[in-house]
Amino acid sequence: MGDITLLRSLPWRLSAILLLTLSAAAQIRLERIATSIRNCTDIQSPRDGSGRLFLVRQEGSIAIWRDGRVLDRPFLDIRSRISTGGERGLLGIAFPPNYRDKRWFYVNYTDRSGATVIARYSLVGSDPDLADAASERILLTVQQPFSNHNGGQLQFGPDGMLYIGLGDGGSANDPQNHGQTRRSLLGKMLRIDTESDLSRYLIPPDNPFVNDPSYSPEIWALGLRNPWRYNFDLATGDLYIADVGQNAQEEINFQPRSSRGGENYGWVTMEGTRCVRAGCDQTGLTLPVWTYPRTEGLSITGGYVYRGAYYYGDFVTGKIWALRRQGQTWINELVFDGGRALAISTFGLDEAGELYLANYSNGEIYRAVQVERPVFNATGVVSAASFTPGVAPGSLMTIFTRNVLAQNTSLLASSLPLPRTLGGVEVRVNDNPAPLLAVVRNGDSEQINFQVPWELQPGATVRLQLASGVARSESVELTVNPIAPAIFGANATDALLIRASDFTLATGPIRRGDTHILYATGLGLMDLPVANGAALSQPARIRRSAILRIGGVACDIDYAGAAPGFVGVYQVNFRVANAVPAGSQDLVLTIDGTDSPGRKVLISN
Repeated sequence: MGDITLLRSLPWRLSAILLLTLSAAAQIRLERIATSIRNCTDIQSPRDGSGRLFLVRQEGSIAIWRDGRVLDRPFLDIRSRISTGGERGLLGIAFPPNYRDKRWFYVNYTDRSGATVIARYSLVGSDPDLADAASERILLTVQQPFSNHNGGQLQFGPDGMLYIGLGDGGSANDPQNHGQTRRSLLGKMLRIDTESDLSRYLIPPDNPFVNDPSYSPEIWALGLRNPWRYNFDLATGDLYIADVGQNAQEEINFQPRSSRGGENYGWVTMEGTRCVRAGCDQTGLTLPVWTYPRTEGLSITGGYVYRGAYYYGDFVTGKIWALRRQGQTWINELVFDGGRALAISTFGLDEAGELYLANYSNGEIYRAVQVERPVFNATGVVSAASFTPGVAPGSLMTIFTRNVLAQNTSLLASSLPLPRTLGGVEVRVNDNPAPLLAVVRNGDSEQINFQVPWELQPGATVRLQLASGVARSESVELTVNPIAPAIFGANATDALLIRASDFTLATGPIRRGDTHILYATGLGLMDLPVANGAALSQPARIRRSAILRIGGVACDIDYAGAAPGFVGVYQVNFRVANAVPAGSQDLVLTIDGTDSPGRKVLISN
């Protein structure tokens, strides 16, 4: 056996090799549009062509955002009439169909005694930006036994009826059983007609319990704990109800447009999909289409259907998800993580269908802006050495992608073990971040170099996904090969060879009888174990047989194994056989019968 010449060059050499070729539910970011809307509880558009948004403050006033700014004068100020603090206050506003001509609207607030009040207000004269606080007409008052779980939203459905979401009356675990008490309006979704007779509200004749005297006729659905934000999909008419959990699950209930009402969403028999009460009779219950545990959030805030998915968030953790239906399956995806500094109290949708949300803590209002997700496909996942397909444990791979980096840049790992993220970019292998060597954008070309985890089993299917900040690509599935030999090149065609005698780059013809070193990846397991992203500091031979041919002639191999100091790289020390023909020849490395793609070498005369 000949001497083993170790790879001692600096990491820039390998990085340069890997980058020779450089000459894919909507994620969102938040854009601040307003400040000083402290304790915002609702954001609504009157849908009157004005482009305005109405921003409800819990303290009892409503501001108008128009033409990029909040107007100095409040639209409505009824602070003297309400109780506020905790979960009480001015909680919602709703504009009836054809509001521009009607010039009246509805609010939901808790009065000085803590009762829920649904009231109508009109505008002052011809001024569209000022409501008449003296015009109040109270339609409905519901006594609240406790200070929390008031619900608070109002929403006109596609049928023109007003839907009112009321919590269970508060405390914990619905001690008075309002959610399942048929004559109580608490813990219910109500549906009333406010537009046919302005002197009072009417019961729609198609309400589900209108002919059942054991129920209050206003009830549309029951079994709710505290519906904090519910909304209709403007395209389909489907209703999404976000219901805040007790201490285990937050839930989303779905009611299709075709529903005739009468659903029982389970509280307090169930909390989400979890039994609460003894016996837990689930007969006749409509369970949520989605829940999430306390590890993900502590208080759901319902949102809107936006770009084909239902966007909602958590008041405590600042996370925003998008929930969408594919056939009979619901798919949920994290689209933004604002952390606990983002207390998402409400969402809004403007006339153009753009999404907004409020930060209860700092009074800021944001517009959601779509972020393009990274894009790649299976054919763009290739060996970092040969740019040919083949995923093998421990190998270095390149993903050709787009929408990962916003501008031209080269992000290179500078230490070992390799990091799992570079510039906020990750390659997720079966949901776990893989070690990264480089992330590069040059014009429209983007690529990521990463190491395939050693523990992947040959023959198994591996799932790859790219992450850039909060943006996530679609997943791509590939089959794991036991080996995928590939030789690093000096360019697109020629092998990169190092002279063993002086450890210099071989740039011209090589001589028969001389020993050279090539570098490769995808050669499989070695005699010594190595962690993902780490490099061995000593030689370790591969476990498989290796044959190297130049021009079809086998050459002696002194060593085939780890390139010490490098991640996922192997070196092969070989002696050029005397029988190798002169001129340009193909160099092929064969591992257990599997050939690498050929590289060119020039043999001297």
